[in-house]
Amino acid sequence: MGYLKLLLIGAAIAGAVLIGVLVLVATSGDDDDHASTATPAGSATEQPSSTADGETTGGSAASPQASAPGGEEVALDVPAAGGSVPLAAGNYRTARFQPEAHFAVQDGWSAQFDTARFMQLFRGDDANANCVCLINPDGVFEENGGEKQPLPGGAVDGIIDWLTANANLKTSNPSSLQVGNLPGRQLDVEVRFGVAPVDEVEYLSAGDQRFKVTSGERQHLIVLDFRGAPLIVAQRSPAAEYSEYFTFVEQVVGSLTF
Repeated sequence: MGYLKLLLIGAAIAGAVLIGVLVLVATSGDDDDHASTATPAGSATEQPSSTADGETTGGSAASPQASAPGGEEVALDVPAAGGSVPLAAGNYRTARFQPEAHFAVQDGWSAQFDTARFMQLFRGDDANANCVCLINPDGVFEENGGEKQPLPGGAVDGIIDWLTANANLKTSNPSSLQVGNLPGRQLDVEVRFGVAPVDEVEYLSAGDQRFKVTSGERQHLIVLDFRGAPLIVAQRSPAAEYSEYFTFVEQVVGSLTF
């Protein structure tokens, strides 16, 4: 009897040890699962950077700038040095560009620049392809890439006449229009193949921005008269996408007031 009793006690102790081992292993497995899904402390989301010529490089997409409720207007919130900021559908005004511009956008637009003389919106992934710009120019460039020259006199007519007389540019016949409360004239601009010495032609200056048209693209320029000085609305698109993109530009331009 004593020997049997000892066997029973030993079996009970062995069973208890086995249960303890199984519980320890299960607990260790749970800790490993939690550790594999944790986010390292101090990690950060990479932000987009912008080069001097306005091309966005690197980084993840920024969160859309929220529009105000009830259709109210909000100021653009673009870094002073430029940077891609997606815009929620809504009503906006420029924060730095002068004269202050008011406009509306639908989903799909982003803002790239908002400086005293230059504001740029674009659609898609390339800020330098399908875009619309507001330009407060302070000079023009000679036909063959020469020095910056003063703006021609005559506000709207002076700019239009200078563009159509530029031998390196192919232009459409100008026509009159009104944008918001401002009168103006409009025309299309392309590089004139076989005449231009290079495949791009610089034509306008606005502060530290130099504006050019390159081969394979078409620009639609609207030159407005703002208190006797030229104010330009420019669409820049690859020639093959011009007609499709123009519909989106018309929606923005149709909402513009100054």
